[in-house]
Amino acid sequence: MKYYLIGLWLLMASFRAVAQITITQADMPHAGASYFNTTAVIDFTIDPSQTGANTTWDFHQLTPLSSATDTFYGLSELSFLYQILYAGANLVDKTPYSISVDQIALDDVYLIYENNSNALKQYGFAGTIDGIPVPVLYGDKDVIYKFPLQFNGVDSSSSGFSIGLTGLGYVSQQRKRVNTVDGWGTVQTPIGNFNALRVASVITDVDSVYLDTLGFGTNVTLKSYEYKWLTQAGGIPVLQINAQDVLGVPVITQITYQDTALQTGVPVIAAALHQSFSVYPNPAGDVVQICSNNSFRHPATITVTDISGAVVQRFDMNQPAAVIQVSGWKNGIYFLEVQYEDTVQHLTCVVQH
Repeated sequence: MKYYLIGLWLLMASFRAVAQITITQADMPHAGASYFNTTAVIDFTIDPSQTGANTTWDFHQLTPLSSATDTFYGLSELSFLYQILYAGANLVDKTPYSISVDQIALDDVYLIYENNSNALKQYGFAGTIDGIPVPVLYGDKDVIYKFPLQFNGVDSSSSGFSIGLTGLGYVSQQRKRVNTVDGWGTVQTPIGNFNALRVASVITDVDSVYLDTLGFGTNVTLKSYEYKWLTQAGGIPVLQINAQDVLGVPVITQITYQDTALQTGVPVIAAALHQSFSVYPNPAGDVVQICSNNSFRHPATITVTDISGAVVQRFDMNQPAAVIQVSGWKNGIYFLEVQYEDTVQHLTCVVQH
């Protein structure tokens, strides 16, 4: 009888280890929490379509590239102006990365959310351009997750924002997000194994931009994908894969995983990059313009590779903007590594003729 009970206990423990979980508001980040995120070298052999019930996702051999700290605050810790503009929000992510909206690059970025029992919604974001605060408010909120998250659950939302900057131009975006909880099981990362739900998001953005500096505007539709593995009490995803649609195929553009501590031996990204670069237009058919958010003290080295890792072009950028002819390139995703002083920034460009 004793051995039977031990065997039954082991069987139950094994079942619990791979049991289907539910994600709620309590499993999201909270004010005061910090998470270590490591960006991995992109592995194009990964198939993000692999999913389903009781799946094992094996990413334990990912190679770390850089690490950064993601810190969350309450809205009350921001300036009074932001508290008024984003009234109703209660969670702020001080992301360690700069972000770009077409040709406009923002530093010191805050992502602003409301986390309640029904959903995690993004109210917008805020950053600076040359030290000037730029708040961006969504008209309708972007619903990142609708709670509770359970296997086979599906939800959608529409959101949008607009930015008008004197002397730069006008940018607006309309977004459609469709979230599907398409898998559960065990996800293996370089730091361990986790019982997780997977959320796959299909995001369709319609970007409209008019740039005073160039004297013209464009209207483009971009389709991208987010694959997130969530754990109970995990806060941010334990692993996330981002991909861009290229001729109907998701091509991986970024892989990040939650770390127990900052990786040693890999670069640590500063909370705000002194120099930030962006690519415009994206997708591109004839030319691509690489733009900097700041004046230059030293040349930047640009290395362009295709999805196979082959170097397509390498050159030095000596001024705040450079133009690349892409009319002869094949359709697909290209990766731009920008090395400037002691920082490295990775950009993605889609070429569609």
